Amino acid sequence: MKIEIEEIDSCRKRLSISADAEEIAIDLNDVTEEFAKTCRVPGFRPGKAPLKMVERRYGAEIAREAEDRIVERLCRVAAQERGLKLAAVIDFSDVSIDRKTGASFSVVVDALPDFELPDYRKIPLTKDRTDETDLKDEISAFLLEKTPFDPPRSLVELELSQSEEEGEGEEAEKRAEERVRLMIMLRKIAGIEGIEVEEADLDSRIEAMAGEYDLTPARLRTDLEAKGSLQRLSTFLSAEKTLDFLLRANSRT
Repeated sequence: MKIEIEEIDSCRKRLSISADAEEIAIDLNDVTEEFAKTCRVPGFRPGKAPLKMVERRYGAEIAREAEDRIVERLCRVAAQERGLKLAAVIDFSDVSIDRKTGASFSVVVDALPDFELPDYRKIPLTKDRTDETDLKDEISAFLLEKTPFDPPRSLVELELSQSEEEGEGEEAEKRAEERVRLMIMLRKIAGIEGIEVEEADLDSRIEAMAGEYDLTPARLRTDLEAKGSLQRLSTFLSAEKTLDFLLRANSRT
């Protein structure tokens, strides 16, 4: 696979990706087998036509069906090979899929920024140690001050669209950027320290929230999934667990 990267800004990049026929054969073969189970070929019962005949008859449809999975897989592999941690896929263009010549396309992505964390186990806490909320705010402020970087624009826009905080304009955008930067830092710390959100954590929080909204937990989970908010809830739970860890680690200093 050939990968070329154009830097659009510190987080946004355009990847031009091309792969030969052998690299996309598995995807095309999988889709061909799926077509063969249901498609109609004269002289054969559904599911009984030879794959080569299915391919000849439905080649264009197979290529279109396989396009999404080929592009998604190659994009993921390209990011891994180049050490990019994808935050969002913005746009695909110039997509070409051909069983004989291979695949090529361009994709614009936002990648998580590369940055160095401060010594987060030695944060100088000055506030009343009986007030956990104030201490967590102090930890967050320390991380934001000591770790400057520009967050991916797509994540800031998503935060603005999903946040329930009132306000608009530059101040609202600045607060959204800070929340995104903090979440990215806490995510990195969580990865280093092995902090994970278990399914039981999600279930417990959804159950508590369901009572507040007078819904069953199952209904609330369905609503969150429909709105694309379940991952956001998981991210917030991870941030909470990481802040709890940082509070314990620094309360001993």
